[in-house]
Amino acid sequence: MKHSLGKRVCQLVIAAMAVGMCGGVASAAEFHSEAAPTGLTGEGGNPQVFTTTDTGIQVTCKKVTWEGTVVPKTAIEIDLLPTFSECSSGFLPATIKMNGCKFKITMSKVKEHHPVDIVCPAEAKAEISSMALLCPLRFGGQFAKVGVAITNKGSGTSRDLELKFTMAGIAYDRPGCHFFGEDLDFGGSTTVKGFVDKEGAHGAQVGIWVE
Repeated sequence: MKHSLGKRVCQLVIAAMAVGMCGGVASAAEFHSEAAPTGLTGEGGNPQVFTTTDTGIQVTCKKVTWEGTVVPKTAIEIDLLPTFSECSSGFLPATIKMNGCKFKITMSKVKEHHPVDIVCPAEAKAEISSMALLCPLRFGGQFAKVGVAITNKGSGTSRDLELKFTMAGIAYDRPGCHFFGEDLDFGGSTTVKGFVDKEGAHGAQVGIWVE
C-alpha cells in the first residue's frame, strides 16, 4: 500500500510539473496586417552602421530605405530589402550593394529578439567598398546569430513597427586582401510602415503589428 501510494504521489508530481512547464512556454509572436498582400516600406531613423570588432572597420550610412511584401495577413516571416546611401568609412565615401540579398526576420518566442537571416540569390553576395577599406568586403547568405527587436507603435491604420537591429557575427570575406572573418556587426533602427500592395505600388496605409 505504501509503495502504491508513493508511486501515485510521484505520478501526480510529475504531471503537475509537466502542466506547469507547458503552461509556461510562450507561443511565438506573429506579424499581422490589415490587408493582404501588404507592402512594407521603411527609412532608417538614425545612422546604420557596419563594424568589424577585430579589424576596426566601420561603415556608416546616413540613409537606409527598406522594402518588402507580405502576402497573408498573418505571417511568421517577413523579408526586407535594404538600400544604403550616403555611406562613408572615416572621411572617405563608401558604397554598399546588396545585390538582391535580403534580411529575413522570423518571429520568435522572445519578443525582444527576433532572429534575422541573410538570404541571397544563388551565388550572390552583398558588397561593401571604399578606398578606406583597401579591398571590398563581401557577405553572403547565412543564418542569424543575433537579430532585431520589434516594437509596436501607433494605433489603427497608422500602426507601424519600430525595428532595432543588433546583428552580430556575420561571416564575410575580402578576396582582394586574402582575408575572411566572422566579426561583422550591423546596428541601427528604422520605422516600417504597411501599405495596400497594388502590384508593387503603394496604396493606402494599413496598420501592421506584432503579437
